[in-house]
Amino acid sequence: MNFSQCLFFAGLGLGASLLRAQSDVPAPPYEAPPALRADAILPAALLTGPHYQVLPGVHTEGGIHRFTIDSDVGAFTADGEEMLLERLREINAIHQLRQISQGEEYRAALKTAAKAPLNLAKDLFTQPKETVQGAAKGAWKMMNRVGESIRGTVNGRQRSPYEESATRDLIGFSKVKRGLAVGLAVDPYSRNETLQKVLDDVAWTSYAGKMTFSAVLLPLGGAAGAVASGAQLGSALGDTIRDNGPADLRLLNQKTLTALAIPPELIQSFLDNPAFSPVHQTLLTQALGSLRGVEGLSVLLELAKAAADEDDARFFQRTAQLIAWLHQGSTPIARLVSLQGFPICLARDGSVAVALNLSYASWNPLTDRFITALLKPQGLTPKGFKVFLSGSVSPLLRQQLEARGIAVIDRLSPALRS
Repeated sequence: MNFSQCLFFAGLGLGASLLRAQSDVPAPPYEAPPALRADAILPAALLTGPHYQVLPGVHTEGGIHRFTIDSDVGAFTADGEEMLLERLREINAIHQLRQISQGEEYRAALKTAAKAPLNLAKDLFTQPKETVQGAAKGAWKMMNRVGESIRGTVNGRQRSPYEESATRDLIGFSKVKRGLAVGLAVDPYSRNETLQKVLDDVAWTSYAGKMTFSAVLLPLGGAAGAVASGAQLGSALGDTIRDNGPADLRLLNQKTLTALAIPPELIQSFLDNPAFSPVHQTLLTQALGSLRGVEGLSVLLELAKAAADEDDARFFQRTAQLIAWLHQGSTPIARLVSLQGFPICLARDGSVAVALNLSYASWNPLTDRFITALLKPQGLTPKGFKVFLSGSVSPLLRQQLEARGIAVIDRLSPALRS
């Protein structure tokens, strides 16, 4: 169980025994940890594709499913349904890039790339620090970008493990790689090492060999294509990711968050957190931007800034996106508050809404404490309760929620829409 889930469940447990004693609803025995299969969770269209198969066994811990994918480009795991979609897109991208590398056009571009100055290739891939020190001196046109990178270093900001070297940014290689990734609907900062290796190889040939690929990229075929090959990023955001390096994205995100009247020190703390990739950080910022006018936006960012790893970062990013989805749809939000360490939405209709980025929720001591704390929020007199879940709830938990007057809307993840 990662930090964000522990924060959520453990925090809500405070005072639960006293509150539960006040409940009139009899509680049945708790459920054992679930033993689930992929074919009982996912639409059939996602189980197999031209280049992969999702294996039947699913491990569930802390409310998150871990899927295992066998593919013709290797084996992968995915924690949660959204990451599963990401991995399927990445498998498709790896396959396409390998197909490209076998073509005549690629081989011709590879010969051109081989004529590039050897010191450039060497510096690009093996000596980023030494090269950037020399390149930055004459790159006055990039002063704003380089200045942001230098300030981050001088001020002690830890460079995110997702970021490309400054050298790659300065000479334009990173933009070529980002464009290639965005064109394939994958995250250019993915931690998928297999994807990063083939992206580097093909992007180098494109960069040094003057080759473009837009005409030869093919969509994912088969029944899964309609779900798994959909662009991860909207077209406008995809353009932003492609055209802006990490330092530029930081500046854009800073501007957006400042316009939301979030305290500067909180913005800086969030932007300096290396657990967030540039894309995760931008997606979370975009979600907050769509909540303009909602009070208490700092509550979510205050929690997110403490993310310790990629799992935490994804949790907060997707929680923010789910809250934004609620606000723009059926449940306009007036204010965000913190309920013992978890963001709670106060809707304009007077109800309390909770957005849970979980794969599966069952009736157990943790959810029991959550329900108890939710029904007794200090200082609030809600007119109703709604729980929105990206994944699904067990029949018994649904029964317990509805018996207490809590409406349940689940299976909101795009991966679960058949």
